[in-house]
Amino acid sequence: MKVTISAPADKVWSYAADPARLPRWWPAVDRVDRPDAESYTRWVMSPRGKAVPMAFSLSSLRAGESVEWAQVLAGTPFAKAIGSSTESISVSEEATGSEVTISINRRLKGTARLGSFFVRRGQKRELASAAAQLKEALDA
Repeated sequence: MKVTISAPADKVWSYAADPARLPRWWPAVDRVDRPDAESYTRWVMSPRGKAVPMAFSLSSLRAGESVEWAQVLAGTPFAKAIGSSTESISVSEEATGSEVTISINRRLKGTARLGSFFVRRGQKRELASAAAQLKEALDA
């Protein structure tokens, strides 16, 4: 999902790449715990109103340009259905501001693969909402 934001790339990067700010723009994120620079736990509100923890670890970083976080699945209920899950954000300078690309790459496993259409559709909605809220937060 790409979105153009009128703010300069350095401002967009410092906001979008900081996991502590996710509750302000990523859908359903209630809070973020950040024990160190290379990991964080996102608490997401389920449709039933229960906070569900999702742990992430840093998998790649090009400061000022892109970051990718891998969801920690081992020992979690997610491990039964998800083989791998990464989320990435990249920011580039454009003539009219900044272009931000947000993506989710989630691979299902086992019988969960039967629902991949619904997962992709949900991810599209999640990314569209995140992009819109990020744009609203940063556009001057």
